[in-house]
Amino acid sequence: MIRYLKFGGFNIDNDADRNAIQQLIEGKITQVEGETTPAPYELSETECELVEAQMRRGAELHRQGARDEAVAEWKAALRRDPGNLTIRKQIWMAQYPERFHPVIDFEWQKGQLERERAEEIATGVCGPDGCPLPRVANR
Repeated sequence: MIRYLKFGGFNIDNDADRNAIQQLIEGKITQVEGETTPAPYELSETECELVEAQMRRGAELHRQGARDEAVAEWKAALRRDPGNLTIRKQIWMAQYPERFHPVIDFEWQKGQLERERAEEIATGVCGPDGCPLPRVANR
């Protein structure tokens, strides 16, 4: 059950964000009330299932030592769900492990995301207003 949606700008160091999560964990509230930000796009149920399958396949390939094949699978998932930061981070961890171990380099991640988004706009993957292009599910 989804109880809290916040697209972009979530920061565990932000008191409001941290308090909302803590109250959910402690059972003090059942959902976060207040201003919500609409999702930048919505995937159909089938698209969600495909993304999840590609993520699992990529994880299994990576576990088997087939890094390049895993990255290819995750990139296919990212094309379906370009706003999914989890997918991007899986790719980055496989391609740039030194940025994640022994310490996660958050500044590098921020810069990498900016570089990738700029490239996506330049190549037409995303629109001039940013990534991802809005899509509406046919449900």
